[in-house]
Amino acid sequence: MEAIEQALNDLGAGISQQLRTDIASKSVTKYGPVNASGKLAKSIRYEVKPNNLKVYALNYFYYVENGRKGGKRPPRSVIRQWIIDKGIKPQGKISIDSLAFLIQRKIGESGTTAFQQGGTKLLEDVATKERIDMVRQQIALTMQNQLIRTAFSNVIIQ
Repeated sequence: MEAIEQALNDLGAGISQQLRTDIASKSVTKYGPVNASGKLAKSIRYEVKPNNLKVYALNYFYYVENGRKGGKRPPRSVIRQWIIDKGIKPQGKISIDSLAFLIQRKIGESGTTAFQQGGTKLLEDVATKERIDMVRQQIALTMQNQLIRTAFSNVIIQ
């Protein structure tokens, strides 16, 4: 059914665009938007198959959405690159590597800010019940209209 695929395409396009925008500009922690290099936002895409919508992003979106609990430290190289991508300038005599170590240690001890606050809710705020209900209504109305057209297509009124 083309109408269902169109409704799912509209939903996928809307969710994808809103996620890209929110990653770049929505302050989800006290440190501002999650965007650093722009790679995550650029990676967001969607795919529609019969009666199915999938939204894709780089695998670290999970940690952006949910945060990272304390325990094991994240790789220092990733933290170092994040510092560079965010344009963070270490203060005083501290180097980027030292700052990366301190952040890495803090995350290992208590998790990320996003984890501590219960997640960023980027996806939850975009894939809302209202948005999904609107698509369901659109699909139901389309199916209803198709059933009516099919049921009455062979009726001849004289």
